[in-house]
Amino acid sequence: MKRLLPLVFLALLASCGGTPNEDTYVVKWATPTGAPTLAFYPEAENGNWFSSATPATQVLPHFGDNAYDALVFDGTQALTNIKVNKRNYALAKWISGGTFYVVSTKYQATDTAPENPKVMAFMKQGNISKAFRDLAKNKWGWGEYPADTSNTVFYGDAVSAVQGQLASMLSAGSVADDPYDYYLVADPVYSAMMAQFKKANLPLYSVYDMQSEFKALHDGADIPAAAIFVNKDSYAAHPAAIDSWLDGVQTNINVVASNLDPVIEEVKKSDSEDGKSNPRFGISSTALTIVKKRAGTDQNPMNYHASAEGWTKEQNLAYANSFQTALGESAFEEAYFL
Repeated sequence: MKRLLPLVFLALLASCGGTPNEDTYVVKWATPTGAPTLAFYPEAENGNWFSSATPATQVLPHFGDNAYDALVFDGTQALTNIKVNKRNYALAKWISGGTFYVVSTKYQATDTAPENPKVMAFMKQGNISKAFRDLAKNKWGWGEYPADTSNTVFYGDAVSAVQGQLASMLSAGSVADDPYDYYLVADPVYSAMMAQFKKANLPLYSVYDMQSEFKALHDGADIPAAAIFVNKDSYAAHPAAIDSWLDGVQTNINVVASNLDPVIEEVKKSDSEDGKSNPRFGISSTALTIVKKRAGTDQNPMNYHASAEGWTKEQNLAYANSFQTALGESAFEEAYFL
């Protein structure tokens, strides 16, 4: 299995002498924890990879300081940041489409929603929240949900914030004091929470598959999720090394999209002693096993973008702009793509 330029191998090459410096350049990258980390599942011990459970404060700012060769972030949010702030990064590869859901401890899919439902969401400028605001207004009839703070929606920094709120009810053993009508979640949190609430004999209803809802409203348009952004200066200096690194990521993506078993085994090595999530992935092997079981015959429950050669620049651009067009927002220019 192709790995992302392992450090031991690189050190061996360097010690042999005669290997061009380009071959020994090691890529540094930063990601949110959660679903995007699976694109790097064999690399848990790679010290050149930084992952954070609070990406809005610990990953997004690095678009402005050029500290990393590559950054992983919510795709269109990062593209907007690059466009508005003239950042020195370009989108090199989409990792996945969204696996986003609306759940509730109070209302089932067949129930009529209350007037002005109170919602807990995350990443207020991210793809999931943009899609939610569109669907709430134009498909579900819930009304306006502004991106700024309001008394009807709370935007956490990441899906872990939503997970924490739901987990607090599991700890209490009751949903009686649930302050929200609906929650936005993403896999694997979605699958894990559904399983845990069922085990605790507490109600947690799956109300909407947001991807399906968005496709139905917008003629099949997809909600994108995470993408890899490459520093332009790094790429100019080390194109072969970064291309090789990206090829390794695509190999990993193809595995995630076809068979979660080897991914689960690698993540398991980083599980804490109690089997819970770990700082590297922010996902436990147990949670991924639940995702696999829930998915049944679906071999790609994380909605990863498998491709033999990886998407072209034109495909990456079209994927981003199909979402932009669906929302009535301005298309991104080719200059923002590698």
